[in-house]
Amino acid sequence: MYSAINEVKDADILLIIGTSLQVYPAASLLDHIDYETKVICIDPNDLPINSNIYHIKKNATEGIVDLENYL
Repeated sequence: MYSAINEVKDADILLIIGTSLQVYPAASLLDHIDYETKVICIDPNDLPINSNIYHIKKNATEGIVDLENYL
């Protein structure tokens, strides 16, 4: 977890694919991002948090295509 936290702290973009963001401790990684970090989540379900996450509401296979267009 310590390595993941350090990586997230230094990330310019954090890509989250196929998670509910409700499973801890992995979900807590969002607590460690820099305010300038762009966070993109690809998941067909509603996200349980209200934040500045760019949400591609599709499954991973379809969402990757949208991600390529977004970036």
